Amino acid sequence: MGERYARIKGEDEAVAIAINEHYMPRHAEDNVPSSEIGAIVSVAEKMDTIIANFAINNIPTGSQDPYALRRQASGIVQILLEKKWQISLESIIDLALEPIMEQGFAKREAAEIKTDLISFFEARIKHHLSEKEVRYDLIDAVLTGEIGVVSSLVNRALVLEKAKGEEGFKETVEALSRVMNIAVKLEEAPKVSVELFENDSEKALYNEYVAMKEQYELTSDEEKHFALLASLQGAIEQFFEHTMVMSDNEALRYNRLSLMKEVAEVIKSFAFMNKVLVL
Repeated sequence: MGERYARIKGEDEAVAIAINEHYMPRHAEDNVPSSEIGAIVSVAEKMDTIIANFAINNIPTGSQDPYALRRQASGIVQILLEKKWQISLESIIDLALEPIMEQGFAKREAAEIKTDLISFFEARIKHHLSEKEVRYDLIDAVLTGEIGVVSSLVNRALVLEKAKGEEGFKETVEALSRVMNIAVKLEEAPKVSVELFENDSEKALYNEYVAMKEQYELTSDEEKHFALLASLQGAIEQFFEHTMVMSDNEALRYNRLSLMKEVAEVIKSFAFMNKVLVL
């Protein structure tokens, strides 16, 4: 009716459509808004409602969700998946949280509210991926760390689900996990110095990593991202075969850990591969 009234009142057609569409999706099977304006207003309105409730401790518990906040969060996820907007969920939360905190009615600190909101949306995304029959450990792998762009995160989980039965998946996961596991031994990574490389396996891994990262940053295709990461498997295996990372020589040790840290950062941007079970 709002859409009809808007037309009668002579509102712009885009405004009239958005008035109707901002309620969408009304349920799990409903369509998302077709117009960009309708989608933006829908996300803004739903996020405002969710955050305002969280700010005053009206948080769904168990089966209790009197304000249908889970449904509204799922609606936001549906829209972000459909529209593929390149904005992180964390940024959307920040944009919506700021004016609510400025109004002064929140009963909690902004950081605490945001932490609970992230967990709330993670549960909605996890539910979506479970319905897509993505294995639980693969969901955990992409949901460790920040959520980021929702459509990218979901696509990464689907890529892993598809790849898990392919030849070489186990070996790829083991190689990438090994890099991540040893990289945690260094908190602050100094710049890698090629002059400190002692053997060909160090040089080879570094050169392949640099070339891979350049290609990685040129594409947003998650299948290509995983293929690029998988291409490092041989170089990683050779590196660990011929290189003692935890050398007694401090300069060599820090340089090798820095290389591991750099490679691990790219791996983590795709998924925490050390969360993946190799069966």
